[in-house]
Amino acid sequence: MKRILPILFAALACVSVPSAAATLEELQASFMSRYDEANAKRDDQVRKLEGSYIGALERHMEKVKASGKLEEVIPVRDEIEALQNGTNPLPELPKNADPQLKSMRKKFTTAKESVMKSHAESLVDLFSKMEAALKAQEAELTKAGKIDDALAAKRMRETLMSDKGVEAARGLVGVDVDGGGGKLGEWQPLMEQRYKVILDSNPALETLADLRKQGDTGPFWPYLQATPVEGDGLMGNAPWKASFDFRSPIKELQGQVTIMTGHATATVRIFADAGMVLEKTLGPQNRVEEFKLRFDSARVISLEVIDDGSKAGDLVAWSDLEVK
Repeated sequence: MKRILPILFAALACVSVPSAAATLEELQASFMSRYDEANAKRDDQVRKLEGSYIGALERHMEKVKASGKLEEVIPVRDEIEALQNGTNPLPELPKNADPQLKSMRKKFTTAKESVMKSHAESLVDLFSKMEAALKAQEAELTKAGKIDDALAAKRMRETLMSDKGVEAARGLVGVDVDGGGGKLGEWQPLMEQRYKVILDSNPALETLADLRKQGDTGPFWPYLQATPVEGDGLMGNAPWKASFDFRSPIKELQGQVTIMTGHATATVRIFADAGMVLEKTLGPQNRVEEFKLRFDSARVISLEVIDDGSKAGDLVAWSDLEVK
């Protein structure tokens, strides 16, 4: 993950205003100091762990040598040499390795995994705080009219959070890499993810959260009052399509889709990457469709509402949407 260093320095070079540059430089200096500290702590713990394991292996070597069994000596010798040569990961032990060696390897592996997970947790905390600080700096610079500097802060934040090392640390800990705050394997609100509108209608596509805030001034308020829907989601007149991009693959999606206009019909579709995983026609007899879908891992989820030409207006709401 050392490749973060030149990237962040390059981002800093884009900043033109001295005061803003100093602030970003301070953020970066603080980040790199804590980053180096976390790595140094991990390296020290791993060195001590490996040293302890080598010492135990050498003591075990004396025992197996005394037995005169060459087939037991060689795996122990190879294990010691692999550690001394910095082999990572360690090669699989041969089937004829003695039970004590297998037990020692398992204890070492478990202890090292604990060290690496603790290190990843410290990095995830550091990344999250750096992201929040850069986001706040971006907002302040924008308010001050320093657009180029705000863009530099934004580029730095996006570069940092898309780094493969960041993804690896969050994956090890089990934290959602999109920053939703949930754990991998747990249901998370879909609307916490970034989305883009591919096709829109008039009035414009709205989130349910924004429509509720607008109250009776919003374009769809009467329909929300007549047909309440739970949670957050998207609502608009057909045709429209929106997609959600994920840095980590997801495998499940649940929620419901409702046609809000009582006498209309509309066809709705869900795509996981390029594959369609749901197609349903809604109308007066079946206005609501609840779904819980499983599919091969996907990084893009698309919601689509197709215009069927009805003059009644095909107002559709996707709601209570969650992914994992």
